[in-house]
Amino acid sequence: MLYLIANVLFRSKKFTESKKYLALMYFYMNEKKQKYYSDFAPNYHLLLSLNYNYHNEQEKAIELLEPYITKKNINLVSQLDILLSLIVYYYQNNSLEKAKNLLATFYHTDNWYIDKAGIVWTIKKIL
Repeated sequence: MLYLIANVLFRSKKFTESKKYLALMYFYMNEKKQKYYSDFAPNYHLLLSLNYNYHNEQEKAIELLEPYITKKNINLVSQLDILLSLIVYYYQNNSLEKAKNLLATFYHTDNWYIDKAGIVWTIKKIL
């Protein structure tokens, strides 16, 4: 629920409020021996990085998402969203070689991405 609220606030360009809900989400993710941390960490980090990016803090956004480049055992759609966002951050930060190298990891056909992540994600990738 906290993620959904933070996401709606982010989409409404209320970045400070979104970060407050993300901080609360982070607190609850770490309770009960981090029972929910691994389930929600990718989406948490992605949304937090998007908040940083919209505050023109690409370095912080990149730092949050770079560990996911090699991370295994996370939801495929979440991982694809993270990698696509990271490509944009690299581009905005003038790290064009890194952006190009990461984009090269998307080697499957568009039909594969449509099947795995949906048509909307595939259109985002193409754009």
